[in-house]
Amino acid sequence: MDFSTALAGDGRKTAGWFVLGLPMLVPIAMLSTMPFSMVARRGRRAIAWLAMCVLFGALMWFAYSQSTPLARLEWALDVEIPTDVKIIRLRETDSFNDGITTVGACIADREFINDLVAHHSLSEDITGGYISPYLPDANISVDGVGYRNDRLTCYHDSKTKTLYFVRRYSDPRP
Repeated sequence: MDFSTALAGDGRKTAGWFVLGLPMLVPIAMLSTMPFSMVARRGRRAIAWLAMCVLFGALMWFAYSQSTPLARLEWALDVEIPTDVKIIRLRETDSFNDGITTVGACIADREFINDLVAHHSLSEDITGGYISPYLPDANISVDGVGYRNDRLTCYHDSKTKTLYFVRRYSDPRP
């Protein structure tokens, strides 16, 4: 997933791995519709169709709501995101071996940064040069403050109120 406010449309792109997943859709579709087919064969077609539409509609809504950039930012930072936080860039990559890495930048005030540091018990010990390789097109200032722990690295530029972050984790997405 690669989200940026500079891109046209809503900015979401896939990695292209969906091509490998397409052949898996047939057995998944067959297995997921079997219970509804069994109900329909017992003479309750209307109930089977209604249950299937309600269930799949709820699943599609849940999948869409979890794939929005704001939901991905909330999951990556593992804190509730205030309404005044504006996402500039959010890139999520999966190595298929050691978990997911999320790299991003957002406009955030000092209160949000303090909550983030307290929630993750981050220690203040890095400079902007540590995050620069992850966001090569960003112009990261040297006047900010950097924080990190074993999974999350943040750098806050107080002049522009921009929070740059990198998070590596192997926790499964909801």
